[in-house]
Amino acid sequence: MSSKKRDRGDSTGGDMSGGNKRQKKDETPLKTPSKAGEGGGWEDVAGKLLSKIIKHRDAPAFNEPVDPVALDLPDYPDIVSCPMDYGTIKKRLEEGFYQKPTQFAKDMRLVVGNALQYNQEGDKIWNAARRLSAVFEDGWSEGTWKTSESAAAKDTKQAPSASKSASKSSARSAKAPVKVDPAYIRAINEGGWKGGASSVLRKLIDHESAWPFMQPYQGADVQAYNAVVKRQVDIPMVMDRLLGGSYIRGGRKDFLRDIRSVFSNAMMFHGEEEVVHHMAKELSALFEREWEVVMRLLDPDKMKKEATKLQEAGEMGPLGSEG
Repeated sequence: MSSKKRDRGDSTGGDMSGGNKRQKKDETPLKTPSKAGEGGGWEDVAGKLLSKIIKHRDAPAFNEPVDPVALDLPDYPDIVSCPMDYGTIKKRLEEGFYQKPTQFAKDMRLVVGNALQYNQEGDKIWNAARRLSAVFEDGWSEGTWKTSESAAAKDTKQAPSASKSASKSSARSAKAPVKVDPAYIRAINEGGWKGGASSVLRKLIDHESAWPFMQPYQGADVQAYNAVVKRQVDIPMVMDRLLGGSYIRGGRKDFLRDIRSVFSNAMMFHGEEEVVHHMAKELSALFEREWEVVMRLLDPDKMKKEATKLQEAGEMGPLGSEG
């Protein structure tokens, strides 16, 4: 971030968002391509929503690319690595650039993310970006495009893919019988629910699909991610909070909120056709399955029964006297 960064809370309301402040509203009807036989699909929904946003009273500043020279914003290219504006999105949509609805949504969120990243919280452009974000999220979350996306997903099944494999693996994991891990019994015996939780987290960390969730999101569209995802957490962060005693007042409720947010964030931000979405779904299923075991073992009678079975099978030695 440039040390010469100007005061972006300037009351003049200068455009620092993604467009020219002197620009007129773009009233041109949006022409969206339709695939043969579809009669309109998510592209039609996206086009109508984009047209609505372009005509919004807050939109003129976001309808064209930022011109750092004309607007005297020398630090803009240093702060905003992936510029985006509604005019560019409109052109891309008309030319069939977006193959998936999630690609369109990412660019729409990037416009807002850039504005929030560059401008100071509470200034004119920052507030306008938040309002436009609300308009988009309200319209897009209605899910009217999901039917066409589901139809498109059927075509994907014709060819094997990493996401398909991850999905199958997730389904198999959800149906697999759960065998009690002796480590759970010892951990719960020594540390209660927190001991069991730390054991489950270690199992997640060891999983081959865990790597996207082992650090904060760092994709090229991180500004859009920051604008959309409010509770940003990763697995090591949850582990640190657990071991550091952060889950005292809220207890298990706060722990579950955080670990489930790791996966729900990824599934919300990444579309169903993306590999990361399926990796999150797979780990989420694994967590829920293992957490169910931990909850069962918190019952002393059930823990004793499971421990006896493992001891008789020679898979576990006697528990200590603690707990």
